[in-house]
Amino acid sequence: MAMAQSPRIFIDPAPLPPPVRLDIGQRGQPIELQSMAVRSEIAGGLARTRVEMLFFNPNDRVLEGELRFPLLAGQEIDGFALDIDGELREAVPVEKARGKQVLEEVIRRRVDPALLETTAGENFRLRVYPLPARGTRRVVIHYSEPLASAQGRYRYRFALAQAGRLASFSLDVRVASPAGTPSGLAIDGRPIEMAQSGIWYRGTIQRKDFAARGWLEISLPDGSAKTAAIAAVAQSWGGE
Repeated sequence: MAMAQSPRIFIDPAPLPPPVRLDIGQRGQPIELQSMAVRSEIAGGLARTRVEMLFFNPNDRVLEGELRFPLLAGQEIDGFALDIDGELREAVPVEKARGKQVLEEVIRRRVDPALLETTAGENFRLRVYPLPARGTRRVVIHYSEPLASAQGRYRYRFALAQAGRLASFSLDVRVASPAGTPSGLAIDGRPIEMAQSGIWYRGTIQRKDFAARGWLEISLPDGSAKTAAIAAVAQSWGGE
């Protein structure tokens, strides 16, 4: 297994989207996002990303929330999952009319329903119920995107700042680079090793007490060039 390291690389950041939140209105203390695990796979100008989030309800009563997870231009939801009785249950988006029909059928069976709806712009809503009193719920979002190309390179971005302060954060990125060895993974210009397996290169990060700020960005050739690079543009990289 080969290892590669990054040089110091910086990419100009774009305007950051609003933070991720699980909105309960004015019914109590805000729901806390405790942890986030991001898993991305990038190949052939297409990126697929899975984001798993753990939310904590600090209130002494059961609540209902609405997840707000702003998307970037070009990103589309492929599916989502909620934990039910301790296990993640996967779902996929359907047309709005069909979604309403399914929701009503589920309610009649007295099962906790989940409905994801696309709203104006690059946004969607996901109903999350129940949020147990002083308990947690896991939510998983899957999305995909064609990567924009500029000056012969694709760019993938993930807004770290959407997460805010986290008890734990993990990142697992796999990049297909058949033409050659990637330059590697760098966080705020600091190199992190990537492992090679065939044409795939993998970078992983795990942090505790993580102050998520700025962007994670990945730059890679859009043709047969021989390098790929990963860089994070952030005001600072929190955690240990």
